[in-house]
Amino acid sequence: MSWLALMGCQSGPDFNGEVEKVVLLSSPAPIDVDGRPGADGFLVKIYAFSRGVARPVSIQHGSVEFQLYSRGKDRKKDDPLKIWSFEADDLASYRTESMVGMGYSLILRWGDAAPSGTVEIVARLKRESGELVYSRPVSLALSLPQN
Repeated sequence: MSWLALMGCQSGPDFNGEVEKVVLLSSPAPIDVDGRPGADGFLVKIYAFSRGVARPVSIQHGSVEFQLYSRGKDRKKDDPLKIWSFEADDLASYRTESMVGMGYSLILRWGDAAPSGTVEIVARLKRESGELVYSRPVSLALSLPQN
């Protein structure tokens, strides 16, 4: 029983280990954030995992970027359409608990430059060492294809 308690502490808000993997989820469609006609952002959830810990862990160090790309672009060569950056300390206010475990829910607004077509969102965790951990891309259709 004490082993289970220890595992709970490791994945809690005071987790201080190394994040090995990030999982990104997104709303299935863009959302209206400002109440004016038209979508202007989307909801994302990110979960961080560490080796040997069964449930998601908190992000205590480094930073997280959410990068928006046109679908089919080479993420290693092409510049993102938009980047949202959050330091680990800033993420605390977005922390949520669900059946999955601890994660972070954020609404990302794209501002005046609304993308169109199908885009991909990628989360990138930058560890304090500078090493990068990427999520798998999530595709989001922002508008119907034009004929």
